[in-house]
Amino acid sequence: MGHTLSTVTQNYQRFLTYVRPFRRALRKSDQLALDALLDEANQHLPAAGYAANLLPGIAFLLSLLLEKHKQAVQLEAELENQRMDFRRELEKNRKEFAAELAKLRTEIFLLKGSPNGH
Repeated sequence: MGHTLSTVTQNYQRFLTYVRPFRRALRKSDQLALDALLDEANQHLPAAGYAANLLPGIAFLLSLLLEKHKQAVQLEAELENQRMDFRRELEKNRKEFAAELAKLRTEIFLLKGSPNGH
């Protein structure tokens, strides 16, 4: 009789068992963060199934890195959008300020040139 290989899901469950003592040693807030991270890795179990040559833990860690990278790219894009919005708003304010300053200079010039001007 041949032996059967563990499924990716079984390997993932075993991995979670190995991680359990580490998780218990963490603060509650860190436990929640780790749980969220492991849930993200769970999304990639089908892909990990195709990586039979990788150790299961490595496949799961790659899944975690993939999720974190995607989040970092998304946050960078959001930050860049906010920067662009800020630059547009700043440029708009500069133009409004310049127009208002020009109006004030004109008023001052006209007041100086008027017969009642000081």
